[in-house]
Amino acid sequence: MAFAGKAVLFVEGEITRHPRLPDPLSTIWQRRLVSSLSLIDIDRVVGISKKNLVAMDKAMASNMSGTGVVPLDLLMARELEKEDFGVAVIAWDLQPPWDPDASTCRWDEVKSLYRGLSQSEALPDKPWRRWARNRFRELSGRKKGQRKPDPPVLEVGAVLAVCMEPTFESLLIVCEQTIRRTLGVKDRGQGKWPTWNEHLQRPEDLLQLAIKVARDVDPKPKAIKRVRGDMKTAKHEWGEYFLRHMIEDPQCLEEVRRHPTAARLVELLDRGR
Repeated sequence: MAFAGKAVLFVEGEITRHPRLPDPLSTIWQRRLVSSLSLIDIDRVVGISKKNLVAMDKAMASNMSGTGVVPLDLLMARELEKEDFGVAVIAWDLQPPWDPDASTCRWDEVKSLYRGLSQSEALPDKPWRRWARNRFRELSGRKKGQRKPDPPVLEVGAVLAVCMEPTFESLLIVCEQTIRRTLGVKDRGQGKWPTWNEHLQRPEDLLQLAIKVARDVDPKPKAIKRVRGDMKTAKHEWGEYFLRHMIEDPQCLEEVRRHPTAARLVELLDRGR
């Protein structure tokens, strides 16, 4: 039976409040990805920082610069008080924005998430802490190379982890030619177009270079007139714009669906589960 409760997404990024325009981060997740991947509905989107996850570990949190970072478990508890929900989806970038060269391990971060939630003093024990405790115990008991277990059941109290490697933007660079067409530089600015290799640089930096090429084209392509700023000042606006055009291209949509982040979302949130 398909899950009938409310799912709330806690995703790395900032929600933009505008009286007339929809928030691009919410549009990416609640509309573009839900429709193109046939996921369960996301009732609401809550923007988080990776520091919110780190803050659950008091030893690591003490090493972070700045003060006043709210631990993720407390953010979840506050959202539960606002309006109850049954499933929490936590999506964050593996690579920390404050250290692009940091050595990272997705497996360790996922276990750290469940450890922090299981030890929370803010979340109710039933079902949230208990569910996280069971999940942490299950993951910790797995041996390296052991067959991946079935995805967790969509049930009240479930916390589903989507650690995006290295960042969400890696999904946006799977179709170079679609990005070229979207930016209006398919047949222009060829000599300046960046080498399309995600292993040479961060996906965000690759898209930044592509946008710069489009800005130098004369006359200005439609994309540059539609989206103000770049990947530093309007990351989610560009992300929504790119993704919208990518999923309209059937061939590119298949590439999107094969990306590890999309595959993980389908594994956890498929509408038919």
